[in-house]
Amino acid sequence: QIGLIAHDIAHHQVFRSPKTYQFFGILFWNLALGASFGYWNKKHNAHHANPNQIGKDTDIDQPMIFTQNQYARAGPIFKKLHRYQQFYFFPMLSLGSFSVITQSVKFFIRDTKERKRIPFAEVLTFTIHHALYIIAVFSALGFWQGLIFTMTDGPTTSRTTGGRSDKVGRS
Repeated sequence: QIGLIAHDIAHHQVFRSPKTYQFFGILFWNLALGASFGYWNKKHNAHHANPNQIGKDTDIDQPMIFTQNQYARAGPIFKKLHRYQQFYFFPMLSLGSFSVITQSVKFFIRDTKERKRIPFAEVLTFTIHHALYIIAVFSALGFWQGLIFTMTDGPTTSRTTGGRSDKVGRS
C-alpha cells in the first residue's frame, strides 16, 4: 500500500506544493520503502516519456524477451529459456526490490560524481531505513536467521517497486 501512495506522490497527484511533494516523496520512498525517490522519479519519468519503446523505456529494459526482435537477437540459451518465461517472469519481478536498492545507491554515487545535487535528506532517510531494517532484523532473529531473512525478504515480499535500469540518470 505504501508503494501505491508513493507512486501517486511521485506523479504529483497528492500535493500541490513542490516542497510538500518533495518532503512526502522522500518520506515515503526513502524512509518507508528504502528506495531513492530521485532515482525512481527519473526512472519512472523515462518510462512515461517512452512507453514500451525498446531501448528507451526503462521498465522493459530487462533480461526478458518481450518482442520478436529481441528473440531474433537472443543467444541460444535465452531462446531455450524463453519457452519457460511464464514460469520465471513473476519470480524475476520480485527481485526488483533488490535491484531498486542497488540502483538507488549507484544513483547517489553517479549523480554526486557528476556534481548534481542530491538532497541530503534523501541520502539520510535512505540510510536510516536500511540501518533500522538491519538492526531490527538481526536483533530479533540473530545472525544466521537474520542473514537468511534478509536474503529472502525482498524477493518474497517485493518491499520496493520497480525494476532495474543502468541508463537512468545518465544524460
